Amino acid sequence: MLTFLDLFIVVVMVMIAVSLLALCLMFLSKKPMLKRVCFYIIAVMGIYLGYVGVRICWPGFMGQVTVAILMALVSAAALVLERISKGDEKKLKIARIMASAALVVGMANAFFI
Repeated sequence: MLTFLDLFIVVVMVMIAVSLLALCLMFLSKKPMLKRVCFYIIAVMGIYLGYVGVRICWPGFMGQVTVAILMALVSAAALVLERISKGDEKKLKIARIMASAALVVGMANAFFI
């Protein structure tokens, strides 16, 4: 029988595995459609991790809550930048880097710090 902590560890490990796979595919793949799908997965996970960081740290850790909110906003900004870029590769690369950084910092903030 799995306890709550065991299930939490399983969820964290699955999120880490999906994040690493999506990050690798987004930067190493040659197919633009696969890059776009991986980008959306990363951006949505960044927003979700911002939500998780707020929910976990809300009452007493306002520094971590601020970081979580900022990372969710960076992920949302990356989505907006990707939508308005209209195929400009430079802007798309900036949006991918923003979403990737927000995901990594958000995961570290929510689960490891």
